[in-house]
Amino acid sequence: MLCRVGRPLSVSAWLSAPVLFTAAVLGLTGAGGLVLRATWAVTLSSWLGGAAAAVATALAGSVNWRSPVQRVALSVGYPAGLLGLGLVSDAVAVPLGAAAAVGIPAAAVLVVLVVRQLMGESASEARHAR
Repeated sequence: MLCRVGRPLSVSAWLSAPVLFTAAVLGLTGAGGLVLRATWAVTLSSWLGGAAAAVATALAGSVNWRSPVQRVALSVGYPAGLLGLGLVSDAVAVPLGAAAAVGIPAAAVLVVLVVRQLMGESASEARHAR
């Protein structure tokens, strides 16, 4: 079953969601390492690539596709590419500072997008209740 959001996603929003998710996970892990004064680097994992592919697949049903060809090519090809990239980049080390510098802004953007979505849904429900 695919997740549906209140309004259709643009193709660019759909393309960016898994990347933001991946960066946020990486950044929050890096920030945790900085807080703990860890000596290790954050490593990319194939699991993270799989999670990004799952996010893309789950949101694909909510995209406002421009054509049927685009829907088929991107909704299958992009998650497969994310999964492949995750497998290829498995165990790549990222310094804690770099991970935090990239991921904390990505996490903030995701929070803003979710809050906007929830506020938009609340406003829509309020309009329908009148």
